[in-house]
Amino acid sequence: MPPKRRPEVNALRAILTMSALLVGANASAGKDINWQLDADARLLADARERLEAADLGEASGVVQLFLRRHIDVRDDAVSETVEMAYFYPGDESVQNDGSDEIHWDTHDQDLTVLAASVLSSDGQTHAFDRRTAQVLSDDSDNVFTSEQKVILQLPGLDAGSISVLAYRRSVADRDHFLFGGYAMASLPSLYREFSVAWQGQRPAWHADETAFDCEQTERSVSCVSRMTEPGETDERVDYYDVLPKFTVAADKSWDEVIEDLTAEIANATADRAALALLLDDVRDSELPIETLLAFVARKVRYASFSEAEHAYRPHAIGQTMKNRYGDCKDKSVLMLAALDELGVDAYATLVATFSQDPESLAVPSRGHFDHMVVCAQLADGERCFDPTVAHAGAGTTPSGIQGRTRLNLVPGSTPDRVPTDEYVWEFEVESDLVFQANGSQTERLVRRYPGPYGTLYRRALARREANERSEWLAERHEEAVAELEEATFSVTGVDDAREPLTVTSNGRYDGVAAPGEALSYSDGSFWIRNEIIELEILNKHYDVHIKGRRYRSVYRFDLNKLWRLRDIGANVEFDSRFGRFRRQYTKRRGQVHVETVFEVPSQTVAVADFDAFNRFVELASDQTGILFWGEAR
Repeated sequence: MPPKRRPEVNALRAILTMSALLVGANASAGKDINWQLDADARLLADARERLEAADLGEASGVVQLFLRRHIDVRDDAVSETVEMAYFYPGDESVQNDGSDEIHWDTHDQDLTVLAASVLSSDGQTHAFDRRTAQVLSDDSDNVFTSEQKVILQLPGLDAGSISVLAYRRSVADRDHFLFGGYAMASLPSLYREFSVAWQGQRPAWHADETAFDCEQTERSVSCVSRMTEPGETDERVDYYDVLPKFTVAADKSWDEVIEDLTAEIANATADRAALALLLDDVRDSELPIETLLAFVARKVRYASFSEAEHAYRPHAIGQTMKNRYGDCKDKSVLMLAALDELGVDAYATLVATFSQDPESLAVPSRGHFDHMVVCAQLADGERCFDPTVAHAGAGTTPSGIQGRTRLNLVPGSTPDRVPTDEYVWEFEVESDLVFQANGSQTERLVRRYPGPYGTLYRRALARREANERSEWLAERHEEAVAELEEATFSVTGVDDAREPLTVTSNGRYDGVAAPGEALSYSDGSFWIRNEIIELEILNKHYDVHIKGRRYRSVYRFDLNKLWRLRDIGANVEFDSRFGRFRRQYTKRRGQVHVETVFEVPSQTVAVADFDAFNRFVELASDQTGILFWGEAR
């Protein structure tokens, strides 16, 4: 099978328990965790009172007794205090959920743990031992947050126990912050409250009206969730877009967000002396943008470099050129400065890699975004370049950011989506198969992968030594089709992203047919069939965004005068509102040529259309089989 694509599935529990809607602030580097642990008794008493008042019936899993998030916006700092409590009704709930996590950005936030303890079923209190805390990096590749998480294994948990956890995250800059959370948990919740109090200027806040009851005063707002049932889970969904949430941020317009960041970029790109040698090479190239992208993506190493004030501020391009490393914003502003010198109309673009709905960004803030790329207006339209993707060409926008929510750092812009190609995933297969007198079948197979698919193959092949590539390709071939005897593999386009990545294989399949007997042949056409099957939608609750597919295969079967061709399969062609499938057979002097085309443009499939879409996918996959018959000579 081909290499795995970037997952499009988020785990609901992960996104609901992590610090979603994190801060975006320019603050001093994060310090060690502060352990205060003086709120345990108050929170345990509150939790026990709520449990006694609740009718939990025959609850078998963990129940959240309360969650309170309070944001305090002062003149000199902004902090969020989180208090939560859970009830564990049985042994399974203890086994499955016996730990808790706190997420925070070490470069932007100070973290103080205020409570962490357990009230076991026998009435004993068990305090958390801070020496057992496990602090792990929670960074994602190619984004500019520096998030960490501390894992707390809760002591003394048994069936019937209660746990409490409280912490405070603080930032020093009230001009750039973003806090909030979701109206429901990944488990039943009795009470969820989000509140804000402020000094001076009122912050911007938003609560989804369908999910919260809110009360306001002159200096505060409090919103209580009406949603007690767990959020619905699905296979493919961006929960940030679909779950109702409460959000609070510094009171800024999108133009002010853009102005702040473009000022940072202008400072980082002011001195362009370091670009001189690079620009000489680029200008001498027949494809200057391709050459520039290849340099920034492959010659400047990706490294998270968001220390101190650089959470959102790019480093000077001279420093990036000297170091030959940087994160997404460092690499992007380097490419941006060079494009400007070339006279290309380009601009930096913030991307929310976890969102496909600009409307989900209810209040303006740079904190919604975790990635930066460069977009440009070219002769054939807008194109976006992600210089953290080392093996992509300049001919198409990388698949990982297509369709994602973005903010172009151009005055007057508001969030929209990175353009999506009509067909994102494409490949072409040509197979020449010859039947042999010993019952085997030899094959010469050529597979061509342009665009994002080629990028994935380049990345997988580039990190392997030449002598390892054939073994890896043979394994992929066996997984997709069958073992190929005496196989040889060759690859072109690994180092040149302008060309499709092309894999050519030669080999033999044994025991395919018996010359001298009637031939009844079938071929699964697995290179296409496997891809079609993967399109089946397993969601139940949320719409699915499909990135377009276009696949074409041509199989040429040579009977080698061992049989007289008697009959061939039927031509098939059908269109649906979702896509198109075509299968064409042709007889040519003892040969059978079979062409298959499958196309599904990029689209959003609504829940109501899932059954119809899956029927189309099933029908197309059923028709991929190749059939023909022959009489022995």
